[in-house]
Amino acid sequence: MPHTLQGLPRLSHVAVFNAVADGGSMRHAAEALHVTQPAVTYAIQTLERALRTRLFDRRQGGSYLTSQGDVFARRTQRLRGQMQAAIGVATGHPADSEQVARQLRRLTDIHIRSMAAIAGATSFRAAAAFLAIAEPTLHRAAHDVEKLLKIPLYRRAESGLIMLPAGTELARRLLLAMSELRAGIADIGASSAAGPPRLTLGILPLAPGRRLAQITQTLLGRHPALRISLLEGAYDDHVGALRTGAMDLIYGALRDTLPFDDLIAHPIFDDPYCIVCRSDHVLAGRTHLQPADLSPYGWVFPTQALPRRAVLDAMLRVWGLACPIQIETNAPPAITQAILASDRLALWPRSYIDADMSRERLAVVNLEVPHARRQVGITHRKDLLPTQIQAELLKALLAGGINPPTG
Repeated sequence: MPHTLQGLPRLSHVAVFNAVADGGSMRHAAEALHVTQPAVTYAIQTLERALRTRLFDRRQGGSYLTSQGDVFARRTQRLRGQMQAAIGVATGHPADSEQVARQLRRLTDIHIRSMAAIAGATSFRAAAAFLAIAEPTLHRAAHDVEKLLKIPLYRRAESGLIMLPAGTELARRLLLAMSELRAGIADIGASSAAGPPRLTLGILPLAPGRRLAQITQTLLGRHPALRISLLEGAYDDHVGALRTGAMDLIYGALRDTLPFDDLIAHPIFDDPYCIVCRSDHVLAGRTHLQPADLSPYGWVFPTQALPRRAVLDAMLRVWGLACPIQIETNAPPAITQAILASDRLALWPRSYIDADMSRERLAVVNLEVPHARRQVGITHRKDLLPTQIQAELLKALLAGGINPPTG
């Protein structure tokens, strides 16, 4: 799904805001941007109306940032720096060069919205439909960016134009930069066209949710206007959303190695795997079990993309248990039903069993699973400057320490 940038301030108005903040007056900003002073005044007034807050105190000696303006400026400076870095990486020029500065000044909202739509859609036609514009209009905007940066961003294929890796990375970086504007609006508590404050959390399958549910309820009590989106999905999909700014953090089992060096992971508690069967299974409640005792029974296998699959494959290999793959699924309800309907076994995190509504019908086999330490935690971008609400969420989650949640 393409990103929506609806409701965010116009880049041209943000550029004027930065110029006034840097120069300390409307006059200096007008000189720096080569526009008239009334144009600067109009842009600032429009931005303040959109944000419903005052960003500058106008005095005889110049224009000075208010406390709200100072907070917003921190975000717009990050926006500018990230956009310069995005263009610099794409073109191979230093991010602080005059050439990059000129290209940034000519980059418009429609350029970024077009790139975002193309990167997130299956085709130019779908991207144009998402933006509610004609396809030729989208093509013009796409080629304008190529001409502006003097680099190829697309190539022609049977299905039409498709984005090159350089274009995809540029779109990702620009989207991440634009997320600073939404964060800036949240920082100043502004009520604007961008909508109410939001948190978007990526939830990994089988992530223990009780503590997270308690924390989100507390946050909603403190911030009644807050909207929280809890999206369960695959790790790779969540990472993609995280690195464009569309997601705030990922909650669930940590990976041994992070796929990108711009991410950081924080463990919260250990959550080892265990072997699960139905509660009236012949293995339920038995002690002094040996791996060979499991040989008569089949397994419900996780799909290949899940970490549990590698653990189960290695365990069966080490224990010398030959088991044909007859059922393979990434859906927890399907695993539960397969266990309850047969003598099959499954590999699950201990915390999920403790919290699962079917726990009275399930049992944990008394045999320790040999595997590397498994931890549940949160993953976010290294350079994240959290908003107040994001900071509250992170603090509450990390306060769990490394012990498993109870109650």
